[in-house]
Amino acid sequence: MTSKLDSMAAEMAKLFAEDKEPTPDRFLSTGYPPLDLILSGSYVGGFPEGRIAEVYGPPASGKTLLATLMMIQAQRAGGMAIFVDHEHAFNQTFAASFGLDLTFPRFMYIDPDTWEQGQQKAFTVAEYVRVNKAIDATAPIVIVTDCIAAATPKSVKYDSKTGKLKSMEDRNMNDTTALARATAAVLPQIADVARQHNVVAIYLNQLRTKPGVTHGDPSYTPGGGSPEYYSVTRLAVSTAKIMKEVNGKKEFAGREITLKCTKSKTTRPFQETKLRLTYDADGKAHLDFTSGLVDTLVEMGKIEKDGKMVVWEGKKYWASVLSKKIDDEGRQAELTAMLHA
Repeated sequence: MTSKLDSMAAEMAKLFAEDKEPTPDRFLSTGYPPLDLILSGSYVGGFPEGRIAEVYGPPASGKTLLATLMMIQAQRAGGMAIFVDHEHAFNQTFAASFGLDLTFPRFMYIDPDTWEQGQQKAFTVAEYVRVNKAIDATAPIVIVTDCIAAATPKSVKYDSKTGKLKSMEDRNMNDTTALARATAAVLPQIADVARQHNVVAIYLNQLRTKPGVTHGDPSYTPGGGSPEYYSVTRLAVSTAKIMKEVNGKKEFAGREITLKCTKSKTTRPFQETKLRLTYDADGKAHLDFTSGLVDTLVEMGKIEKDGKMVVWEGKKYWASVLSKKIDDEGRQAELTAMLHA
């Protein structure tokens, strides 16, 4: 009996020898170690490659900015970025100011007619690039869809029998389940293609509130349950204004973006970090990675705190002053090294 079981075990092991461990083992860094940590459990991690991620939050909370950073990171790693613009509002000039290369084939912009068309175009391109070895096999491809809430399902816009564009009076504006049905039909295929071709698929989505809900959480994200189900990682984004006093008056100086990982299959969920977006005198935006790193190192006890000030090389500074000093001296790499020490 034992020999028969051993024989069966050997046959089964041979049959499934090529099956891979489903847990992601490669990650695309966000470029911001504290965010990489909450996404993957490692300061050298980030968004899982070959998987779907959903980034959601209220309007103007920093979702597109974060997605732009991920496209830049893909390009820096020798890969390419694809942006599917269902909102038809992507500011390419603003993205380029952060370092996004807008030239083809490093970047491809898709202005889709429907949800299905946008997904088909983007993932057909990704598949073509991989099959034809247009980039290195290990180089990442990031596809950003902005956003699920703004996408129009084909069934709403076109007649299923004739294929012709429906008039406004023929469209069922009360069909609140059309988008959910469309995402449910497409996302299983996307998950498969993303895994096969090592694509980081990032779906942006809006956070909305159900009217009349008095018990439980009234917030929800459009598109039904499929985006949440198929996402390996979900990141909630929120923002608060940063004000500074100028000549006795308070002026808008930037935003503090809170990032909370509400779903993760690679690390403990519900961890959060913060990131600051500031503007210079000319109105140009800057992501203040240094302040976030200083705050993280203070929390870890690797930078000493003395009252409301911090201690650096034996001297006391306000955290904001120390961050500027480190930026001015070009010593950001020292902070990153301290995270791993």
